[in-house]
Amino acid sequence: MGVITVKRPARAYPPTVLPAYSDSVAAARALAHARDRARWLAEAPPGPVEAPDCDRGAARSLIDGHLTAHPDGGWLDPLSTADLLAAYGLPLTTSVWARDEDAVVGAANALGRLGHDGKVALKAYWPGQVHKSALGAVRTGLGGEADVRSVYREFTERFGPQLAGAVVQPMAAPGVELLAGVVQDRVFGPLVVLGAGGTAADVLADRSARLAPLSERDLTTMVTDLRSAPLLTGHAGAPAVDLAALRSVLARLSRLADDFPELVEADLNPVILRPDGALCVDARVRLERRPSFDPYLRRLRRPSAAEGERTP
Repeated sequence: MGVITVKRPARAYPPTVLPAYSDSVAAARALAHARDRARWLAEAPPGPVEAPDCDRGAARSLIDGHLTAHPDGGWLDPLSTADLLAAYGLPLTTSVWARDEDAVVGAANALGRLGHDGKVALKAYWPGQVHKSALGAVRTGLGGEADVRSVYREFTERFGPQLAGAVVQPMAAPGVELLAGVVQDRVFGPLVVLGAGGTAADVLADRSARLAPLSERDLTTMVTDLRSAPLLTGHAGAPAVDLAALRSVLARLSRLADDFPELVEADLNPVILRPDGALCVDARVRLERRPSFDPYLRRLRRPSAAEGERTP
């Protein structure tokens, strides 16, 4: 885009700067964006959604404890991740942390009866781990003691002394897989993301995002903006998923990220949506010391009419 300066008589008007576009399509697109932004600015700022029964004190204690022990921040271990999500009512599946082979087998025996088709998932863990699936650290559909022992021994051989243990979980029933997450921006604060989940999340790149705190309208448009939205509302005879449960996940993530700027990254993937609810089967959370968010910067998102008039 170029800029043309149009000079008018000094007594009548100051110099005016007009945008110039190379073709009519670009000009029409820019005008449409300007129209949409004007409509958005004219709306009354919506209030944040409610997320009841969040234990802010428990989360504060956990976050402060982790950052005291790790001043440079880092990824939470599986137990701390589960505790933090539980404090805000986020539906993480039942998980048992086991440090050796016998403990893994015992946990699998206990959880097997809870799993879909009586099976469990086994996830190797070591500090600093991020992408478990890409590293071959996840095995699902294990149906007996022999399978569990064999997989844990495989983990031991593959990952060596860095292996700290494994997380054992009951297999979840199939459903629509989504990812829900948060990234903290240093200027504008937390950004909540919703998208297609599972191992194909990066390939599909089907995502929508809004700045926290989310509003009721955000909860609706984040879903409808997805290309895969028909899978959630019922497609080809499949039943619709529990959209109220999905909205609750997003509202609680928004509240958690807005309450704690130290939560610089969170990734719940996949969150399995079914007609009877939502269940997160894997999550990772990264903490880092951050100053409290400056509320003045939040005004930059939606300046008031008076502020807009004063802007040169």
